[in-house]
Parts: sequence; C-alpha cells; structure tokens
Amino acid sequence: GLALFFSAMVRGMISLVTPITALVSASVPAIVGMVRGEALTQAQLGGMILALVAVTIISRPLGSDAAGESRPAGDGRRQRAGSRPVLGLSVMAGLGFAGFFLAMDNAELAGGDLWWPIVAARTIGSVLVLAALLFVRTIPRAPLPVVPFLLIAALGDAGGIIFFNVAIASGPLSLAAVLSSMYPVATVLLAWTVLHERLGRGHLLAVVLALVGVVLIAL
Repeated sequence: GLALFFSAMVRGMISLVTPITALVSASVPAIVGMVRGEALTQAQLGGMILALVAVTIISRPLGSDAAGESRPAGDGRRQRAGSRPVLGLSVMAGLGFAGFFLAMDNAELAGGDLWWPIVAARTIGSVLVLAALLFVRTIPRAPLPVVPFLLIAALGDAGGIIFFNVAIASGPLSLAAVLSSMYPVATVLLAWTVLHERLGRGHLLAVVLALVGVVLIAL
C-alpha cells in the first residue's frame, strides 16, 4: 500500500491522490462491516456515493487550462492529474491500506494484543523493503539534509500504527479505519501551500466531494 501510494504521489498530484486513496481505504472496511451484518447509515451510504462521483470526475482529464489538464506547479514531468495509471495506483494503494486495517483488526481479535501485530508489521515491512532494494540492485544514498525528514517520517508512520492499534482495541474497526482515513485534509492543504499545486475547477470539485465523502462515512 505504501509503495503504491508513494508511486502515485510521484506520478500525479498529491492533492488528488490522497483523497482517492483515503476513500478506498475507508470504504472497504465499511463494506466488510456491512457484509458481517453491521448496518450502514444513510450518511455512510451518501458518502460512498460521493466517493464514486469523485473517482469518476478525477478519472477524467478535466482542468482549467486550455489542454483540459491540471498540473502541479513547476513539475512538468508528472502525468495528467486524472490519468488512469495514477488513478489505478491510488485505488490499489487504498486497497492495500484497507487490507492492512482488516489484518491488524483480525490480529488483535485473535489474541495478538497491542504490540505483537505492530512488531510483525514493522519487521515484515522492513524485510520486504530490503528485499526490493536487493532485487533492483541499487541502494540509493539519501543526501544528508534529507535524513532528519526521513527520521520524522519513520516516527510518524510508527506512531500512526501504534495509535491505530490503540483505537481498534478501544472501539469498532469501521470507525477507526474511517477516521484514520481523514488524513487527506492535512495532506491536501500542505500540497496547496507548500508544493503550490493548482487544480482546475473539475478536480477541485472532486477533492471537495472526496473529503465530504470521507466525513460522511465516518458519521
């Protein structure tokens, strides 16, 4: 999920990738809960409909410029905001995150307590990354100024997993997964203010619908 998520952000616009990934990762646990017999509220159903509308809009090359595209400022190498490869990567990343949420919940229910699922997730993740580096036969060296940001990212990721496990140990999975999927609010704001990403009206509408959808699913 993380590998696909980062790949999507590199190829597309962060302010579009994150809401779609979050919607998928929020919707799948809600659907699983419905299959298990949990009733969905009208707000949650409305959120899922908005999710589908947002995905449909983002999958189309809408934009404010003459070519009908929205581009991140200063980065002509990125694909069109609504390109299907970027959309596919975002959806697959969301499915990966949703699978992680479900697996961690099942591990906790099976008696894994709080810490063993976290240890397993971090250990196996590290082994997979090292295996991938050996497969591509190149281990990139991070420039020294980047190292503090890498450490902050690692601490944030580990802290997120710990708090998520505390949440599922204290309440229902569907609520914890959906609330955890509201991170795009901060990510989109950072993409706009720090990276100066600019969206056309169609994609801006899609982002708003996606964020509203996540909130409704959380109600």
